[in-house]
Amino acid sequence: MPRVILGQWTQKDEQFVRNLRAELGRRGKGYKNLMRRTGKSQGAVYKRFNQPGTTTVDELRIFIQEAGLSEDDVLDFLFKDRG
Repeated sequence: MPRVILGQWTQKDEQFVRNLRAELGRRGKGYKNLMRRTGKSQGAVYKRFNQPGTTTVDELRIFIQEAGLSEDDVLDFLFKDRG
């Protein structure tokens, strides 16, 4: 089986999605809430979690607000050399 080496951005994306899901869960919010707030379909919201690079700035702002992510969490996601 070929060995797969994840790049820095892939690791950051996965960590951000884990943090986002965890914080949404702590606040009792899920995909339905994000669907309502973003006006996107269930499939579109799932895609944002599976492919974070497809998320728009407006969607990202809503996700951050709904999850109550800290400034450090957001900066760690956005900047490659941080953390």
